[in-house]
Amino acid sequence: MYLDFYQLKKVPFHITPDPEFLFLSPSHKAALGALMYGIKEHYGVISIVGEVGVGKTTIVHAYLERVDQQHYKTIYFVNADISFRTLLQTMLREFGVDFEADDPFSMINRLHQILLEEYTRGRKAALIIDEAQNMPVETLKHLRALSNLETSTEKLLQIVFVGQPELKHKLDLKELQSLKQHVVLRITIEPLTDKQSLAYISHRLAKVATTLEPIFTQRALKRIVAAAQGTPRILNTLCTNALIAGYGARQQPIPARTVREVIHRLDQTGTPQRLRRRLAWALALIVCAGGVGLSQEKLRDMGSTIATYFSKSPKTLTQPQHGVSQSVSSEGTVKDNPLDNSVTTTLHTINIQESKSQTGHIDSKSDMIRENDKNANPTAKTQQDERITKNSQAISNTKIPEDPFLVTVKKGDSISKIALELYGTSNETIFELIKKHNPHVKDLNRIAVGEQLLFPKL
Repeated sequence: MYLDFYQLKKVPFHITPDPEFLFLSPSHKAALGALMYGIKEHYGVISIVGEVGVGKTTIVHAYLERVDQQHYKTIYFVNADISFRTLLQTMLREFGVDFEADDPFSMINRLHQILLEEYTRGRKAALIIDEAQNMPVETLKHLRALSNLETSTEKLLQIVFVGQPELKHKLDLKELQSLKQHVVLRITIEPLTDKQSLAYISHRLAKVATTLEPIFTQRALKRIVAAAQGTPRILNTLCTNALIAGYGARQQPIPARTVREVIHRLDQTGTPQRLRRRLAWALALIVCAGGVGLSQEKLRDMGSTIATYFSKSPKTLTQPQHGVSQSVSSEGTVKDNPLDNSVTTTLHTINIQESKSQTGHIDSKSDMIRENDKNANPTAKTQQDERITKNSQAISNTKIPEDPFLVTVKKGDSISKIALELYGTSNETIFELIKKHNPHVKDLNRIAVGEQLLFPKL
């Protein structure tokens, strides 16, 4: 949906291992070179290790795209959690052989014959095992037998392990020492540096951009790079979400503040800046409430409840949680209730304030707070009113920006339900606005679980 807006030919930041977008840092070059040269020269066993998301599988796909299928037979296992018998059966099927024997010894002998036949035809064979850290120890133990299949001059089968750092620890096990000794080439794919990360983003955009206009500001790029910490998969995720958010806000180039919001929304352990601002609002209103005579104990309870409430995700921001919080009765006794009237009133006044313009007034808030505390001291009412008016005016001079929301549809969601949670209301005008910003959705009454929708600012 953002391709036309940013003049892109195709999606630039897919997390799938697309060799078209291959970016070769020094360690990525070394890994690809190890695959191509090691298999060509039949080194034996090769190990390629890297953290999650650094591009290991992309390197494998780049090799598979480049390799000459007529002279190289490559058997690629994506799922390493298999038994040795299953591995042998699959390899034999890859060579087009239906072998009826079920014992591994007979299967190894048959495989040996096939590899010799391939060798005499000038064809080399390679076994690539992705996510190799998940392979059972028993299967790894027996793989040594395959690495021993050779002629007097070279190996008949090149084995390549591709996995996370846990693979190193697994190969260090005592029962796998013999297999470890067969690993002749060890490559580690390192995370990208900041400079390489910027080059990575530019490289992918250059592949699909039809204009020279910048898509991200320099500050936005720096934020993305700092958050990704050199992991290409995270760079892809952040850039994709920033493009969606930027498209929703009609921003070109995409500014740093949009990237900041995207990072916070993706970081489930952090508190988004928007929530902190709203929490500050809630606490400011508590101060106002303190001016009308609420006890310190009740103010503490209100603060605790509001802090818990606003720690929820933006999607559930305006939906009260059905938990139990402590509230204080007019007699001063503590009782357990769902969100008490004071807190509900405070939350409601915050929602009212967000729908106002920067120059709007919140005199109604003062009335609500005064009405909420009917036991206020009558003799101090004039002073209380002055304090409330002063505090309300100070609050009204602060503006809370209303940014677009990118929402992932969950089970049980509907457009009306999400709109109520985000805006506090749901009507035809809002529906039309949502439809306008989500042209890919044909029917708002039929949204799929997992679908991402952009809810624009009002």
